[in-house]
Amino acid sequence: MIRFSVAVMRGCFGGCTFCAISAHEGRIIQSRSQASVVAELEQLRDQPGFTGVVSDLGGPSANMYRMRCKKPELEAVCRRLSCIYPAICPAWTATTARS
Repeated sequence: MIRFSVAVMRGCFGGCTFCAISAHEGRIIQSRSQASVVAELEQLRDQPGFTGVVSDLGGPSANMYRMRCKKPELEAVCRRLSCIYPAICPAWTATTARS
């Protein structure tokens, strides 16, 4: 299933107590550039056995690509375990950041 998949980000800002993603990948979302993803897709295309179907473009946490804190200087020193619990942090943005 993961042979022809591409990870586009890592981390999770949820900090759920039942999940270890933020513990081993970090709470801050780290997204790959579009150029990096396209380059990997081009390499995938040339692999033996590739049928033309990419099984997954994503990461461990759904729909968090390029999401981040509105204030990078705050994000760098923040010690909250979750950006969304027990209340949504006012510095967090649900819209994807453009770089």
